[in-house]
Amino acid sequence: MNGKASWGARVLVFALFAASSACTGQSERLGGAALPQSAVGDGEAAAEATVGEATAGESTIATTADVGVPVADDAVPAVGASTAADADAGSNAPADAGRPCPPYCHRPITILPDTKNAFTGRVVFVSDRSGTPRVYVGDASAPSGQPTAVSQISDLEVRSPVWSPDGTRIAYLITDSSVPTGTSSKVSAIVIIDAAGTPLTWFHTPQLGLGTQRLDYLTWANNGDKLCFSHYSDWAQRGLSCLEFPTYKLGGPYNLNSFQVRRIVEIGGAAKDGTVLAPSESTFAAGDGTLYFSADVAATRGRLYRIAVPKNSTPIGAAPTTFAFPMKDNNNANIDLVFSPSFGVQNGKPSLLLNSECAAIPASGCLDEELFRYDFGSQTMTRLTNASGHQYGSYGRGAGGAYVMQTSGAAGGPADVALATAADAQFQAPFGDAGNKWNDFAPDWWVK
Repeated sequence: MNGKASWGARVLVFALFAASSACTGQSERLGGAALPQSAVGDGEAAAEATVGEATAGESTIATTADVGVPVADDAVPAVGASTAADADAGSNAPADAGRPCPPYCHRPITILPDTKNAFTGRVVFVSDRSGTPRVYVGDASAPSGQPTAVSQISDLEVRSPVWSPDGTRIAYLITDSSVPTGTSSKVSAIVIIDAAGTPLTWFHTPQLGLGTQRLDYLTWANNGDKLCFSHYSDWAQRGLSCLEFPTYKLGGPYNLNSFQVRRIVEIGGAAKDGTVLAPSESTFAAGDGTLYFSADVAATRGRLYRIAVPKNSTPIGAAPTTFAFPMKDNNNANIDLVFSPSFGVQNGKPSLLLNSECAAIPASGCLDEELFRYDFGSQTMTRLTNASGHQYGSYGRGAGGAYVMQTSGAAGGPADVALATAADAQFQAPFGDAGNKWNDFAPDWWVK
């Protein structure tokens, strides 16, 4: 997980947790209809975000008012909502599913294949299925289709692929040994390609004013004008910056020769309360006004922060503020740390997908490497997985609250890709790779 030298490989077995069934082990199946385009996408754009101010040292918990209330298109029924008949017919519940289980129990349920061709859109992810890890694009609507490799076979350490908001471009990170540095250090680069894999441009760290620092954790702003990332020479001391395209308008062409780099959190930068931060993954709220990010601090790892990000060329002006999260989930199990936030609108409600980790290794008394949903309105954490491996997720862009996961059911096993509906019915992706040993956090899903 974050900060560890490597992840173990994973297998595709984990427990399905929906809020309605809590820890009973009951699973749901997806309804028969394919995802209607009218049911996806516009809710994220409707949820404008603003940042609540906190006094120095004060933790703030966001409310619905902080992120905006989705309107209009978010009233559309949730993508892939399953019917009672489907849920009943598809039950995979264990024999004792009627009894509540303790907060930390594991009831693995194998994710079922998506035999009803219920998803649409394209997923970009990293796999070593051909030997060398490469970036692949998989068609979520193809019942048994093979993904297409879109990165170059010569690309080293490919990681963190993300879609542009209009689905026409993919950005990902590589380590480039071809750039002379005069030292043993290698540079990182942001590579931008079109959806078919045609290279468009790349940005090496020296161009970005970052020398030989390593880049990780790309996120593309919702209006398409920013690519944000963490950067570091020493993992314990990290910064957060954005590559910006000032002239870009959503849906229009990029002038990839016109860019600027804006520091969001400098290496050694501090939050409003003076805490020095080491940022990692980030996500923009709808409207791009607020950037949420996970960060390690001196006292502990895995805390959440948020910061207002004004329009291009406008100074940041304010330091990040703490974003407090519940330390218990809906089953009253302990949550120590959270990472990898992904903002989305799920069933009409602004929320964050989050990965958890235990502060102590081996884990003791807390939930390790599970996937959660934080609801801004109720300020609650709902556990979505229950497995001994790693679970990472991100909301699909334009997917109406559905999400994509990289998942394993056992620590040290291979990693696969799964898709989940807004109702939390989880299915193996048709292009999945159960033997994938190259782990790259959450894949990215574009619907519209």
